[in-house]
Amino acid sequence: MTLMSQAQFARHLGQNPAHITRLKQKGMLVMRQGKVDVEASEKLIDQLKDPTKQAVAERHAEAREQKQAVASAEPPADMAADLSGKAGSVYQQSRALKEKYNAMAAKRDYELSTGKLLVADDVVRVVTNAATVVRQRLESLPDVLAPQFAAETDEQRIRAVFFDQIESLLGEMSRQFYKLPSSNL
Repeated sequence: MTLMSQAQFARHLGQNPAHITRLKQKGMLVMRQGKVDVEASEKLIDQLKDPTKQAVAERHAEAREQKQAVASAEPPADMAADLSGKAGSVYQQSRALKEKYNAMAAKRDYELSTGKLLVADDVVRVVTNAATVVRQRLESLPDVLAPQFAAETDEQRIRAVFFDQIESLLGEMSRQFYKLPSSNL
């Protein structure tokens, strides 16, 4: 484990100290005892860097190499190799997850617009209202039917009255369900 000051780490990467300060603020540096853990920080930077900006980073690295080559007569070290590795794997995973959720949201919106999917709050409200209507009608059946059946002796007539009441109740329940938006029930 190699530890360096932030200024040393900036020189090591060929960056200015302000860049290293920004990396630290973004949580992209591994600090130990107030110093930068070089290997761990380089690995973390590789994991978190945006691969869409790789071309810009390579262009800047090349410009830095050229500056160093002019300043010293020796050929520059290959800095791009130091920065290679799993370029943006964490970023790519995050981006893929974001795209998946965007696709799922688009699918939900489409299914809502075509009526294949309903808003849960709307369904709960309509079903609750329908259940309330059914309960009230069932509770009132004895009061409605008792006077009609008290004097009735014809079994067929009693069945017909029961059938009419049940049919009316089911029709009311069906009307409640048709109150759902985009309902095809």
